[in-house]
Amino acid sequence: MKKKFILFVLLFFMAGVINVNAACNNKELNDWSKSVYVVQTDYVDKGLIVGEDGLYRRMDYLGYAYLLSLSTPRKDVIIKAVDSNGKEYNQEHIDGYDMDAVGCTNNLDAIEYTIIIYGAPESACPGEVIRRINYNVDQYNRYYKTRYCEDYPEFELCQIYKDTSDISESEFTEQIETYIEEVEKHNTTFYKILAYVKKYYAYVLFAIVPFLLVSLTYRYKIKDYLKKHGEL
Repeated sequence: MKKKFILFVLLFFMAGVINVNAACNNKELNDWSKSVYVVQTDYVDKGLIVGEDGLYRRMDYLGYAYLLSLSTPRKDVIIKAVDSNGKEYNQEHIDGYDMDAVGCTNNLDAIEYTIIIYGAPESACPGEVIRRINYNVDQYNRYYKTRYCEDYPEFELCQIYKDTSDISESEFTEQIETYIEEVEKHNTTFYKILAYVKKYYAYVLFAIVPFLLVSLTYRYKIKDYLKKHGEL
């Protein structure tokens, strides 16, 4: 009985010492982890195909793609990610961007990631969790890279994270073409003059009113002079 008790105590002690997911106790790594944040790098053309009408359509197996990396990367940590759908992502070296990052695609939907930073084998905390960061990616506007939005980026439905999930292509086309007509109409010479007068009407009145007063005064004096001399 005594031997069993001693064995139980030893096992309990060892369980307290050996913890695969123990928090890192290295001050330098912990100080670094407190200041680090997630950086999102977009490459929106991947997975999108342009049609004859100028609209980009997503391909089901790709979609809006981006990279998630750390603001101050270092070689002695490894990052992994899990999205709100349970999908896991591993860190890779992205040659085109010369960075270590997690590559994600989410088919344009809003999604939340848990970024987990581990100590690399050569670090002061090998295999240990240094920090977890929750990161949200907003829903991506599928019309953002269309020909229309490239020409009229100020249009409301062309904002990069505008929720357009309930706007069909025909509705989008109709709305932006109406907007384009308004823009072109207001770019005519008549509307430009009207806009100028509206903007500077106070200065225009200040210049015109004295001229009118002087003109009326002279007209009255001339008319009065002609009356007196019987010429009117």
